Amino acid sequence: MSIPSMLIQRRLPWLGHVHRMEPDRLPREILYGELCNGARKRDLKAVKINANSWEDTATNRDININSRRRCWRLKKVREIELHQNGRRGNFAQ
Repeated sequence: MSIPSMLIQRRLPWLGHVHRMEPDRLPREILYGELCNGARKRDLKAVKINANSWEDTATNRDININSRRRCWRLKKVREIELHQNGRRGNFAQ
């Protein structure tokens, strides 16, 4: 995979990350700021990101990812507990 394609893949998660930052953080100020002269290049269409709803998309994506991470962690905790309980049972015999 080329570096430009990797950067394109990571754009929406990065935008969601910056969107959740405090308003006075520099990356967020740059993202939402306006230029004095000229125009900023808007290449969200090139990577198939809707310019009008990217904030909602990024926020919903993060909720889904966090939900999956939480389920994975709970599953791992249960597996560890079962493993430890099994080992304790073997020592008691």
